[in-house]
Amino acid sequence: MKHLMDQPVRVRTTVDLPRALLDRSRDVVVRGLVKNQNTLFTTALADYLDQLDQQAIDQQFASMAGDAPYLELNRRLLQEFAGNDAQAMEVREEPS
Repeated sequence: MKHLMDQPVRVRTTVDLPRALLDRSRDVVVRGLVKNQNTLFTTALADYLDQLDQQAIDQQFASMAGDAPYLELNRRLLQEFAGNDAQAMEVREEPS
């Protein structure tokens, strides 16, 4: 059984929605696809914010492709560890 303190703090708010969007949200509740509108809105908003976070992370990684100092460091590290990688592959390929 969950303790009351385990529940996230909820804050009541008001938003203006286009009528068609509100009607669609009511329809999925009536059809039983979601428990209620609050669940629908909360889940949809959380998913959308997660997508925005992921896009920001993806953009940061994409910017690394044009980052000359990072690319040079990566090239140097690959060269420095190339021997270790080859040695590890040889050890792995030896019969036990």
